[in-house]
Amino acid sequence: MDRLPYSVRKTARRLFGNAMSHREIDDFFSFALDKPDPPQLPETKNRQEKFEAWLDLFPPAIQRELIGRLCSEPIEMWHGRPPDAELNDLRDRLQGLPTADETHEVLARFDSGHVREAWTKAQSRLNTDPSGSLTAVRTLLEAICKHILDKHDVPYDDKDDLPRLYAGASKRLVLAPSQQTEPDFRRIAGAVTTVVETLGTIRNRLGDSHGKGASSGEPTNRHAELAVSLGGAVAVFLIRTWEGQELDGAPAQ
Repeated sequence: MDRLPYSVRKTARRLFGNAMSHREIDDFFSFALDKPDPPQLPETKNRQEKFEAWLDLFPPAIQRELIGRLCSEPIEMWHGRPPDAELNDLRDRLQGLPTADETHEVLARFDSGHVREAWTKAQSRLNTDPSGSLTAVRTLLEAICKHILDKHDVPYDDKDDLPRLYAGASKRLVLAPSQQTEPDFRRIAGAVTTVVETLGTIRNRLGDSHGKGASSGEPTNRHAELAVSLGGAVAVFLIRTWEGQELDGAPAQ
């Protein structure tokens, strides 16, 4: 999980940015950061922006913990606590997110069986959290690409996005469109590249798609289902290709 889903961040920002004062936001995050001198935050116009600026200082696993604490603990707030129904809904959505430990588990047990298992878990969340389901598949793809690059001793930057990681991994597996000699396979390889490049761009828009009609132009749950299905299929194809080349003793490209 490289960051919390947009829908979760947006809800937390709205609920707690409205309920807490500037001082309460500073005190809560300063205590969590456990530093005597709080960092210099970017200039913010309102409490919601300040809440999100503070949240961005922490890794996703800690963000999840802090938001969960605000949902569950009886913390006094300037304008009173948000409605229990909204807090319970946000807490339930947090509990459905993949944890850092789950991501590390995928990295530690790379084979097609475990990749299929991770894909199935992502699909199981489609009805309740389509954005989170898409994030889980994207995280899985990123982990597989990094695993392949590591095995081929190919360096990459931790800030590299999924398309860049996939471009490197697919080249090592001889799956890049430019490496295909048959026109049909070249088209398929190009389509797979398009799927991978699109996975990251639609994730944030999914966070705002709930409750909108078919004419809104925003992705719906069925779009998320299609994206997760395609992303998972690519993930399985990558790991099975890598397994096959390992068994055949194929040299690194």
